[in-house]
Amino acid sequence: MKQPSHDEVRRRERGSGRSRLSRLLRAAVAILGVSVMLSACASQPAKSDSGSTAAADGGMLRIGFHGGDATTVFDAHAAMNLDGYFVAQGPVYEPLLRYTDDFKLEKVLVDEVKPEGDGSTWIVKLKPGIKFHNGKTANADDVIFTIKRMQNPDIAASAGAALGQVKSMDKVDDLTVRFHLRGPNGWFDRMLAEAGTNLVPVGYDPKTPVGTGPFEFVSHDATKSVWKRFDDYHGDVAKLAGFELIPLPDADARVNALISGQVDVITAPPASQLSRLEADKRFNVLDLKSGSWDGIALKTTGDSVFADPRVREALKMGVDRDEILQVIYGGHGSLAYDTFGPADPEFDKSLVRKRDVEGAKKLIAEAGATGKKAVFTAIASSEPLAQLVSKAAREIGLDASVNLVDEATYFEGAPWEVGVNEPMPSMSVMSTATMLLGPDVVWSQTQFSDKEFNEQWAIANAATDDAQRSAALKKMQEITFERGPYIIAAFADTMLATAANTTGWPTADQAGIALSRGLNKVSFTN
Repeated sequence: MKQPSHDEVRRRERGSGRSRLSRLLRAAVAILGVSVMLSACASQPAKSDSGSTAAADGGMLRIGFHGGDATTVFDAHAAMNLDGYFVAQGPVYEPLLRYTDDFKLEKVLVDEVKPEGDGSTWIVKLKPGIKFHNGKTANADDVIFTIKRMQNPDIAASAGAALGQVKSMDKVDDLTVRFHLRGPNGWFDRMLAEAGTNLVPVGYDPKTPVGTGPFEFVSHDATKSVWKRFDDYHGDVAKLAGFELIPLPDADARVNALISGQVDVITAPPASQLSRLEADKRFNVLDLKSGSWDGIALKTTGDSVFADPRVREALKMGVDRDEILQVIYGGHGSLAYDTFGPADPEFDKSLVRKRDVEGAKKLIAEAGATGKKAVFTAIASSEPLAQLVSKAAREIGLDASVNLVDEATYFEGAPWEVGVNEPMPSMSVMSTATMLLGPDVVWSQTQFSDKEFNEQWAIANAATDDAQRSAALKKMQEITFERGPYIIAAFADTMLATAANTTGWPTADQAGIALSRGLNKVSFTN
């Protein structure tokens, strides 16, 4: 099939970008925000006095999942449901590279990724002997097929736009591909790591899920999807015999299923259950630091009061971040100051602001915005956050109110003047900036466009010198801090509570998806 030109891709993406972002954010809502995972075994949990346990091979882990149904298609690149997104993050599909749970760059399926010359071309070499679930050995043709599939706007890959800089690819040998980019790029390896480049075989059909991960597809119907251990896995073969994803959208139903022993794990339970579980010796509750965040998106164009950067800065000054951390996240997180990527070595920790209501009032007055209306639109689950931020807006002089809409209306109706449901995973500063704020954003919730920011982004994108890139990233963060369109009040921890007779759970989760890609390490204990 002839690949569309870059310009054609951009035109078509602008038409499909909203629905693609909608799907991505819907999937991220519960998996990448405050990701509370509770687990319990059907049998009576047991733990030795010393706390040490021995792994028992086998067993099917039954996951009472907060989403999914019979219509789910487990697409490697365009997850449209929560269960599809979970599968795409590691247990079944794997990317060429990714960031580890402690935010280190990991070569998952490749031996080598290196630039040539000024970074306009890059060499990517696969590890030998990687098997797909269908028995095929992965090769360079599969890499080229995967990237072209992600670039195809008809697929609507969640991160396809990130690969817009790829102009063409050449097969060097059976394991090696040369990427020709549209210009110099000094961070293409990290771009691949955060673009969800899940490798699939030539001719891949998502109706028959085939990847390289530690688990392979067995069946899927309205009651559950079943996945078994892949014994030819190139990495650490799973200890479990497999796992089942059982769709239980209702939180009470999930809790009841856990208590009755119908499932071994439940996702996204009511946060009010945490203290009870912490007091119960049958469970271990883990608090994993993460850079995931729920942002408040401020529209910066048209008649939005936040088109004036002084009003954006005023609201940032007026928000009570301590209150948000305690009320919204129960203290399970860390304060944030409107910049992102806290695990990135390039993250500027010096950008901190104290709450200053009086100073914010003065900025509002200088902008002539005192008494102007500001509508905070949110879905029901985000209402508490919307209420707290709108309260702060009223305290600094705006006429703020909350508009509650259903989920479909929220995502299809954006951009709102203020959108309060922008869950984002922990990514590098550069990747997040590219996705949300840079000059090539396909569709933006905030419609932010800043000449100086774009200039610095172009420098950081092309730089092969670390010092040059670092200086540009620092300036980009200063701009984001001062006049950027997102209020980020806290970074949400991942809360994980496990039964005492299970082991192998994540100990770190900077990327926000540790459970999805750590299932091969989980096991029941003797």
